[in-house]
Formats: sequence, C-alpha cells, structure tokens
Amino acid sequence: LPISVTWLAVGVLGIGITWTLAIGQAQAIVTLLLTLGNPWAVALAGHLKLFPFLVGLYWLGRGDWRNLGWLIAWAVGLGLVQLVLAPVDTVAFFRETNLEQVGAVHNLSPYALSPLLWAVLVAVGVVISLRLARTRWGWSAAIALSVFASPRLLSYMFMTLLSCLRQDGGNDRRAAIELTGPPA
Repeated sequence: LPISVTWLAVGVLGIGITWTLAIGQAQAIVTLLLTLGNPWAVALAGHLKLFPFLVGLYWLGRGDWRNLGWLIAWAVGLGLVQLVLAPVDTVAFFRETNLEQVGAVHNLSPYALSPLLWAVLVAVGVVISLRLARTRWGWSAAIALSVFASPRLLSYMFMTLLSCLRQDGGNDRRAAIELTGPPA
C-alpha cells in the first residue's frame, strides 16, 4: 500500500517535478535531500533554499539535541565553505535576500494576500510543528511548514511534500515506541 500512495503522489506532482528538472530548478534536489531526512541533508537543502531549515523544528520539538546540533554544525560548516570559496557571493546573498523578491508571479502564498496573515500563519505553523514533533505526524508537519512558509510559493514547490512520505525504517526508537507501545 505505501508504494501505491507514493506513486499516486508522484503522479499528481509529476508536472511540477518535470518542470523543475527541465529548467534546472533546485526544488527537486531539495525534495530528495529532505526525503533523506538526516541533519546534513537538511542543512544542504537549507543552503539551496532557506525554508528547509524550518525542518529543524522537528528535532527541536522532540528534544533531539544530537540531530539538532548536527544540523547546526552542518549548516555552519557549509556556510564557512561557501564563505571561503565565494566570499563576495556569500555576503551578497545576505544583502540581496529580502521579501521584495516575491515578484510578479502566480504566488500561492498567503503573503500575496497579506504579509500579516502570512506571518500569523507561519507562527501557527511553527507552534503546530513543535506540538506534533513527538507524534507520527511530526516529520510531515515540519516538511509542510518548510513548504508553505515561503512568501513566494509556486506550484512546483508542492513536490517537496513528497518528503512527508519518508519512513523512519525503525531507526527512531522513540517514534517506534510511540506507535507500538513500550517493549514488553
């Protein structure tokens, strides 16, 4: 059953996936990295697009200081590599990143309607992500927040919701205990 759900999601999002691959948009790579679901992959996704850093709320809400620490370490390390390899471009990124870049596109974000509404919804999303972090919906809530928090939300960005289908594969003992109960 999970395979059919995955293929259904891929089918629905296929146009967006094909579009990003055709134009060389980084969203397909961000989706892959977030599907991997480990700190270095989330950090790299965050360096490609800023909002994947919000997935760190998953580890914060779970009190998973180890993975949150690794996320921060990878983010800082990648930032330092960028600074060494392209110092002018790295500094320019911080000067040029602003909400004026939202531009004249078919923006699906609430930001297009009202920046205040957008800010309130992002704040609500943060609270929901933190509250759900210890449940089976924690990863999905953090992924959804990282997608919907963008002030410039374009339809192809919805493909990243495929990362919600990620399975822990039994690697997360706390999630396994929560779903099945404590070991006998």
